Amino acid sequence: MTPGGRTVYVVTRLNLVVDNAMYDVPQLSFHTIYQPRTDADSGEYRVPEAAFADRAEAERDARRRERAARELLNPFSFDYGDPAALSSLSAVQLRAELSARTVAPPVSVADSYYDGQNLARWWDTESANWSAALRAELWELFDKVKLYDVQEVPFE
Repeated sequence: MTPGGRTVYVVTRLNLVVDNAMYDVPQLSFHTIYQPRTDADSGEYRVPEAAFADRAEAERDARRRERAARELLNPFSFDYGDPAALSSLSAVQLRAELSARTVAPPVSVADSYYDGQNLARWWDTESANWSAALRAELWELFDKVKLYDVQEVPFE
């Protein structure tokens, strides 16, 4: 609780931009402020989507929104499919986990950029055959991709 007011818990999502001008696979990027007016202005744009008086309720809503977004999005569309940017698992471990649960992903190529494009195409093609439960399980491997968050905001 803030002095003289209340605290609200705002569910926010990262603002995404599509970058497909130079690439044959569309890429989703987190929209970042590169030239802020002040240091406090820098960082990722966040879009408020809902506000709650109760943190637990806001957290539940953020998780629900994250699950819904993951049903639609391809994790390899982020950060050019670079496993190091998407998962705490190494590229080899990530491929092993994907292979253990699905049709094996394409053979790895030396160039991580093109490997990311191959994995993005593979996900787009194969995920149409996956259950919602399998897709959710696979998305858990991509622990560095978090679209929704809860922010505490003073409210008067």
